[in-house]
Amino acid sequence: MATVSPMSAVLGLARMKLDGLVSPEYDVASFDFDNCVTPRHYPYIDRDGHDNVGRKSHAGGFKLYFLNSLELESFPQKWDEWKRVLFDGSSKEMIHPLLGPLDVRIISGSVTVEARTTSGVLVEFKWEEDLTDPTADAWDDATNVSVAAAKTEAQASVAAANIPWPSEEAVTDAWDAIAMVESAMYSVDLAIDGMINQAQGKIDELIGFIDAEQNHSYYAAKDALVKLWGAFESLGEKAGVKLSRTIATGTTVGDTTLDELADSTGNSLADLMTLNPTLLGNPIVKSGTAYRYYA
Repeated sequence: MATVSPMSAVLGLARMKLDGLVSPEYDVASFDFDNCVTPRHYPYIDRDGHDNVGRKSHAGGFKLYFLNSLELESFPQKWDEWKRVLFDGSSKEMIHPLLGPLDVRIISGSVTVEARTTSGVLVEFKWEEDLTDPTADAWDDATNVSVAAAKTEAQASVAAANIPWPSEEAVTDAWDAIAMVESAMYSVDLAIDGMINQAQGKIDELIGFIDAEQNHSYYAAKDALVKLWGAFESLGEKAGVKLSRTIATGTTVGDTTLDELADSTGNSLADLMTLNPTLLGNPIVKSGTAYRYYA
């Protein structure tokens, strides 16, 4: 939050933009943040654990000066343009001087005309970040990147809790079977549904074992396994679309990055991340590295 005298406003921050309109001078640019942390209680153990299940929407406010003494044609010309944006309640893109691009909705506000200020109006309004399409984020997360991250989390949780695998099969063999889906899932001759079902079956086996044991120290690992199972479920839904695209292979001729590879192949960065999960561990892709891309 920044506050200075109204006549000078905030000069050190960039102008805020809302629905393409550039703000007039302002002297308040505040925002709140709230992490969504869910408590987890363990029977017969004092204190609670907490799970971070994602942040809540940012919210904040601005105090804008539509004053001709600060900026010519602020009132009524610029104010007339801003009334349309502030009053209609629809989702708008905001370029916040501290947070960057956000989709927001204007929640409330006030307009003040003061006798001592004859060159315009003071406008204060509150905004809240808006999730315009919840399915888009969930869909984007259901990539091979998410599967790899979920697998890593599940492996660490299972190992930390020292959970035995509930069959004769070694735990490492089970993780290898899951990794096989990650590495080969975009092959045109792959029976993707069968492999995903096999991986989910192995996860189901371990979840069932944890449920039967009723050991509270296993519960965090169960959550990670459920997340991994869901990542595979979404992956199967996306595979039908991805399999219809032709995949080519290439080899880097010098040290590069995924961004540069995306530009050179005409792929999106998300495409290359999805097709090449093994390249995500290092910011530099070394010369001579094989990679896959959509032709």
